Amino acid sequence: MKKTTNHHRLLFCGIALLMGWIGLPAEGAAQSIAGKWKRTSAILTEADGVATDVQPFMEEEMPCVASIVYEFTASGVLKTIIPPDCLTAMKPVAKLYADAQYTLVGNKLTVKTPSIPDFPPSVYLIKFQGDTMIWDFNYADNPDYPNPTKAKHLRVVHKKV
Repeated sequence: MKKTTNHHRLLFCGIALLMGWIGLPAEGAAQSIAGKWKRTSAILTEADGVATDVQPFMEEEMPCVASIVYEFTASGVLKTIIPPDCLTAMKPVAKLYADAQYTLVGNKLTVKTPSIPDFPPSVYLIKFQGDTMIWDFNYADNPDYPNPTKAKHLRVVHKKV
């Protein structure tokens, strides 16, 4: 049963992590979401308050996850760059990695993935600390978003590359 729970978490977090990301200016300095980023951690907080960094689990289950680069273009496209040697391994979840459209208003980014038309848009909040971008996804703010484990929060940390 533990394995099933972990696989549900992997799929659940994978979907949330791959649907999009946002930008909030750091205090005193405007920073841009535009550019290339790599995810370094993904901390999922369950309904009971237990927080777990699921990034190591995702990398263990699908090692190519560690090589993915996310590029935000100035034209509002979020591209997921998968290294060529990982394309075969990532094929089963290819729709999750399709280019997404994003709009950034203040500290909120709305992301819509056209390759999954019935999937609801995702709304994230972010802040910058140097070359680090921190995304916060609150499930209560995204009521139409799938949440099989009834998690409360997901914090995703990226480093600029």
